[in-house]
Amino acid sequence: MLLKERAKALNAELQKELRLFRTGNKFYGIREILARYRVSRRVADLALKTLTDDGLLEHRKQYGYYVRNFHKRRNVIFYHNQWVNEELREVSRWLQEEFRSLADYYEVGSRSYDYRSNLIALLENSPADVQIVCPPARALSREEIVYAAQSPRPIIFMDRNLTDATLHCTFRKFEYGMLELVDYLTGLGHRNLAMLVAEPTVGGNRIEMDAFPEFARRRGCRVTVFPCRAEVGNYSPTLAHDILHAYLEEHEPDFTALFVISDYAAQGAIRALAAHGYRVPEDISVVGSGSALCADYTQPPLTTVGVDLHASVVKLAQEIHRKWDDFDTGERIAVFSVPHVTERGSTCRLQAPPRSGSVPFLKLNSRHQNFSSIERNVK
Repeated sequence: MLLKERAKALNAELQKELRLFRTGNKFYGIREILARYRVSRRVADLALKTLTDDGLLEHRKQYGYYVRNFHKRRNVIFYHNQWVNEELREVSRWLQEEFRSLADYYEVGSRSYDYRSNLIALLENSPADVQIVCPPARALSREEIVYAAQSPRPIIFMDRNLTDATLHCTFRKFEYGMLELVDYLTGLGHRNLAMLVAEPTVGGNRIEMDAFPEFARRRGCRVTVFPCRAEVGNYSPTLAHDILHAYLEEHEPDFTALFVISDYAAQGAIRALAAHGYRVPEDISVVGSGSALCADYTQPPLTTVGVDLHASVVKLAQEIHRKWDDFDTGERIAVFSVPHVTERGSTCRLQAPPRSGSVPFLKLNSRHQNFSSIERNVK
């Protein structure tokens, strides 16, 4: 124990000395360290080994130690669901690029995990100094939240508002996006709307599911909500297609604009409309949620409501870099972004004149600001 304590103290002193050297220069030799700091050979060897393991020094056999970096290597891992898609691959790449631009002592990797597994075992065995977690499409358990709050290593959840639980997180102001979407559609003359929830109703999906109909009705719109039970790990364009197809088999559409909570699933909805002879957007406008990278490749290109994912990832990396040495102060990372409508080819102005009469201006009150409560994230 005494050996480790003395080696740790020597390690701290040698890290200060590193700034006197340029990267690539030869560092102090063993004899010089023994004389300068009056320590034993075992203490010096252990301290130098630690500096080498941390990536600060490079040991060249028969030549000594050379300065590799002035900072200890920082290990960051991005954990994502095992059904990795294009967005998750891009998030991983953006994280690596941004950390690399901030400093050359970051090592950033990504790993997939089984969405059905408990996160605690995964995070307990992680070698990372900081863990960024794309949570599973389910509510987090109380045990998982407590573990993350008490973890000595920072755990940052993406796209899940956990500020009430005092956890590090990034999240979207989904309710503001829904307000903008309602304003956008009513501005195009649409008053008969529909909503298809084609993803599990947790996190932001739940907020959108609650906020869109409420804002639309307060704008004087009528909203048709299609029942769709999307299960964790089992939701796709096929599910949205089948739900809408079954409805159109029995009914004439009583809506002129359809909001699908999932950009991917919106593709299935567009196909179902086409199968029944309805044109998008000439007959029915379609909007997806999430601003997925696939939106430009649908036919027609999909209008979406979502955030600039790249900008939010860059901001997260910068916040981690800024707080790295101060995580133990208790201040939490809370990076939020506001969704906006990106208009593409799947929406257009309603050809028929809208109903007469003015619609009162809708303000976002404090109730709507609190759609995302911790109860929605806890079983």
